[in-house]
Amino acid sequence: MGLKDTGWTFPGRSSAGFAVGYLDGRPQGVISDRIAALGGADWHLKGNGGMQASASDMHRFFRGLMSQPEAVRAVMLQPHAPGDTPEVKEGYGLFFRHDESGKLYRVGHGGSDGVFFAYFAWYPAHDAFVYFVGNNGEPAVKAELRNVLLPLQTSLGIGAPATPTPAPRGPSSP
Repeated sequence: MGLKDTGWTFPGRSSAGFAVGYLDGRPQGVISDRIAALGGADWHLKGNGGMQASASDMHRFFRGLMSQPEAVRAVMLQPHAPGDTPEVKEGYGLFFRHDESGKLYRVGHGGSDGVFFAYFAWYPAHDAFVYFVGNNGEPAVKAELRNVLLPLQTSLGIGAPATPTPAPRGPSSP
């Protein structure tokens, strides 16, 4: 799919172009540098996260998924299990959100290490794609994500009118 900036570590490559995480206003470093410092004791991070991807690569991944043969898309874009709430169903790495009438309105996936948080969202009926990433702690980023998704969904005619959520405030971070 042409992904060039996706992975756990980038041997021989400077981390200067990667985002630094901040928690409570203190720098936490770059994920790949933190993983490399573990000296190979990072197997558990590769199973539960720690992967980095540029916004451009995530868009390439999404477009690559959409360009797969129908049989592949049918498997990837099909819920296979119930989620935590009745309106959410789980699939292969994706979550499917349904409105009160049971109609699918959003396909997505999110992940966090507590510092960085990323969320991939696709609104199939509108072919709208959003990739949202933050580097200042999961609670603050989730609040801002709601402030992006709710107005977007309102403009697409999905759900109730948007009510912004104040982001948790702590020491400021760049």
